[in-house]
Amino acid sequence: MGITSKLLNLKLRVWERYVDGNEAVRTVYNNRRVSDPAFHEKHRFRELLWLAVLILRNPKNYAPLGINRPLAGQPESAVSQRPNPEAFVNRYLSYEIASFDVFDTLLLRPFNKPDDIFALIAQKLGALDFPDARMAVEKELHTINGEITIDEIYAEIEYRLGIPKDVGIQTEFETELELIQPNPWFVRLLNLIRFMPKEIRIIAVSDMYWPAEYIRKLLDKCGFDFIDKIYVSCDYGVAKRNGELFKLVMDDAGWNARVLHIGDNRIADVRAPRGLGIDTFFYDQVSSVAKQYRPTFVSPLQASIYNGVVNSKLHATADVYAPLYEFGYVYGGLYYVGFCNWVRQAATDTGADKVLFMNETGAIAAQVFSMLFAYAPCEKLLWSNELYIRLSPLYSFASFVDTLCAAAATTAVRDVFIRNGMGEIATELAGVHLDADKPVHKNNKNRLADFLYAHRERIVLAANDEQRRYAEYLRTVIAGSGRCLLVDTLGNLKSAEIISNIVREYIDANFANEVGFADEVGFADETESAGKRITIADRLLFENKYHIFSRNHLSGNKSLFCLLSSTAEPQLGGLDAAAGPLPMLNFTLPELSNAVQAEQIRSGILDYARDYIRIFKNYPTLLNVSAADAAAPFLFAANSPEYMEYIMDCYMMREAQSE
Repeated sequence: MGITSKLLNLKLRVWERYVDGNEAVRTVYNNRRVSDPAFHEKHRFRELLWLAVLILRNPKNYAPLGINRPLAGQPESAVSQRPNPEAFVNRYLSYEIASFDVFDTLLLRPFNKPDDIFALIAQKLGALDFPDARMAVEKELHTINGEITIDEIYAEIEYRLGIPKDVGIQTEFETELELIQPNPWFVRLLNLIRFMPKEIRIIAVSDMYWPAEYIRKLLDKCGFDFIDKIYVSCDYGVAKRNGELFKLVMDDAGWNARVLHIGDNRIADVRAPRGLGIDTFFYDQVSSVAKQYRPTFVSPLQASIYNGVVNSKLHATADVYAPLYEFGYVYGGLYYVGFCNWVRQAATDTGADKVLFMNETGAIAAQVFSMLFAYAPCEKLLWSNELYIRLSPLYSFASFVDTLCAAAATTAVRDVFIRNGMGEIATELAGVHLDADKPVHKNNKNRLADFLYAHRERIVLAANDEQRRYAEYLRTVIAGSGRCLLVDTLGNLKSAEIISNIVREYIDANFANEVGFADEVGFADETESAGKRITIADRLLFENKYHIFSRNHLSGNKSLFCLLSSTAEPQLGGLDAAAGPLPMLNFTLPELSNAVQAEQIRSGILDYARDYIRIFKNYPTLLNVSAADAAAPFLFAANSPEYMEYIMDCYMMREAQSE
């Protein structure tokens, strides 16, 4: 084996050992590669060695993923195996008291780590050092005093940080009240208990620093206003975990009363009450069930938010979702939230007062954008590959010929001509000895090309007429707008350039195109000139920025990402002249064989956006998703061949869909 082969084998071993299969390392590697592609291309082996040394020096920061992988073969929501509340409620026929833990049981915070709420409180208080201080104070006081109160915590916070105690308490509680969510499984269960034939007393028992009066407000906000009594450790100075708080419960209930307690802590909610003769049911908290299925290399706060939202959706209840719905919700939702915020910022930076998402694949982005930014006008701009081909003779006739010849190699020539608005010309194909009802082959392909060149003048004239009609449609879309941001959701910048030419020629003679690819941060030329009407933002620029299609990372997986923009909406086939002032739009049917699957994916994406807005509507800064974070869920999924195959099978209907 030569030296070159040995080096290549060594490089491959380094790659497989330290990069491939390790999400944290891949992210560092790809960031470095993209920051200076020319240098990386020349020194790839050296870069891998640098990365290996970095990992060896900091092994804890670059630990392998271990078992964390997307679940393939069944919907992730199926693994929770929660009992159906309608069946579970029958257990209460033999009990007098239904007892429940509060946090992570009846109530869910939209974070994977509850302490991450302190980052949002810090923003409100204007105290960057608040989160660390808040956690440290709680831990220290708990070690010294045992059960502690929120007053004691903020008395110490006031001493250390100068934040008035009352202001701190009020801010933290208002934030808790804003973000707390009811657990839907328990909403169903407790409402069933309320209307059982026998009367059952419902209580809540919690180890917490918030007094019962505060917890009552949280429970009331989430629809649990019927709970009879709340036992909180800070009110009594005793805890659940050693059984002392449950002794007070039994003193009130009578030691002969039959009690069933449900909670998520195996010590405080299972072992301790069982030692007193209380029956228990362990509710495995959603973060524990889902931990192994989440990406690990996401920034801490965004990871906590993303995991909190996704885990609560998939694992709080007994509901099982279709795998393609989960694919959209879990691996596409955060991408679209990040993408649409990027678009909004792009519109702000360029002074655009309206956003146009091109073609049918822009439908999802337009819907998410409207949810996130109801105040910002946006619209789906009708466009399609078919219309691009019809207008392309005006811009590159040679490319037009190549495209039609390639299409006619697999489809009857007549069908290709009709689809591209050239049905009349197709009647003349017999004159050049071409069978219009058959595809062309290698022996007569050049004959078709010659035929198209011979009819160039007629084809260009027809394209001109169609372009004029499209200009009339486009005029109505941008009417009243000073400047539009055009987002090319197909990633074919030539389409956007054609639209810019149409605007310049038919709508605004002073139009100046703005396209920038200088770096990954900037996306448009910031120079100003009078009369600009459209700024072009290419979707692929966003995707490249987020490393969606890194060639060393996801080569061949573009098709999986394309599922996230799948839509069953009709495509714009062309425009016909009409009796009125506006042209008539013609639509072609979408690929209906996958319409149901595409709708499941879209529903998942839109539901994630809705849930995100519902929970964090008062925290717009959380929409500013970083580059790596927006891509992380999809990259995590795409790095699992088993999951990719599973999703593609579901999309192509090669396996049964879950209801």
